[in-house]
Amino acid sequence: MTEIETRLALAEATAAASLAAATEEELLSAVHALLAEAGIDLLRMSVGAVELSPTHDLRMTALTRGKGFSHIAVDTRLESVEFMATVSPFVAMWLNKTEQLRVRLGAGEDAGFAFLAGLRAEGATDFLAVSFALPTARLPGGDTTIMSFVADSTDGFSERDLARLHAVARQLALGATLTAASRSGAAALDTYLGPLAGARVREGNILRGRAEPMRAVVWASDLVGFTRITESVETEELLSLLNDYTGELVAAVGAHGGEVLKFIGDGLLAIFPADAGGPAAALSAAREARNRVTALSEARRAAGLVSTDFCLGLHLGEVLFGNFGAAGRLDFTVLGPAVNEVSRMLGLSKTLDQRVLASAAFHAELGERSAELVSVGRYALRGVGAPQHLFTLEAD
Repeated sequence: MTEIETRLALAEATAAASLAAATEEELLSAVHALLAEAGIDLLRMSVGAVELSPTHDLRMTALTRGKGFSHIAVDTRLESVEFMATVSPFVAMWLNKTEQLRVRLGAGEDAGFAFLAGLRAEGATDFLAVSFALPTARLPGGDTTIMSFVADSTDGFSERDLARLHAVARQLALGATLTAASRSGAAALDTYLGPLAGARVREGNILRGRAEPMRAVVWASDLVGFTRITESVETEELLSLLNDYTGELVAAVGAHGGEVLKFIGDGLLAIFPADAGGPAAALSAAREARNRVTALSEARRAAGLVSTDFCLGLHLGEVLFGNFGAAGRLDFTVLGPAVNEVSRMLGLSKTLDQRVLASAAFHAELGERSAELVSVGRYALRGVGAPQHLFTLEAD
């Protein structure tokens, strides 16, 4: 086989691996093995791509011989990105739109990057990084993919090695872009819909009007006096308050298996599937939320910031979980009498000055833990035929 034929075969095999791989780990393993068969036994190989995430926008995955996989996620939107670019060649390449960087580590070079100095100390002799920026620019940083190849052979990369690495680089970039795009889509769905709803949409449940009955605990909460607060604080502090309190409530719900479906202003709608121990889980989440919000309020007051509290309604019943809305704009949420009733309970909690109100249906399924709730009496709920027996947390 001629050298040209070898490069073409490597490129074809890398393209096939890129189409077959579901993750960067699978992609790196396959291409690392292909290169080893072609006589390039890499010490380290990495691939990274810009992706959509609330916590970062550049993610790198590396495979190191004898050590396995490692990951690093970088948020290039932070002010510290300039400093990161002095440490990491990948961040520098992304920031400066550099297409290629080669550093002969065996000759004592490190291009001023602490990362490369560390590789040299581990015995690396040659470093090659290649970057591709696709023109689609679906993400703020563009669809940028960066890959690196590290040798520890005495002489580093030969000219033939470099030609073979370039032969696979473009196909490798396509594979990395595909996996990053897939993860970005999943992250967006989970972030805005929640993991449970997001998973169902990814599985193809996107048809308008498609819903399934579910027995669930419905959680409805909002912040106390939020309208008044909006009239008395600056926008920056208002956003800080909303994010702080919402963060604690979401953390409490998620810690006990709940699914946050949506935010409505300062309100939050969540569910706990009843067949997965939903009532007990929701009660634990309510207690944790009380503790978290109390601690947060104390910390904000100590810092001279506005503080508040939250009200919560807990109900249990049959709901429809699925897609509702217009053909071009759907909402994946829950509908049903239980949702309407818990909303009425939430409104009544403020009238009764009770931070938590739970329904009789919720109380009845708590078993031994029903003793943690105490009755506050029977009350009429607007739009609900008969007065409802309501409960609150015993500690309140």
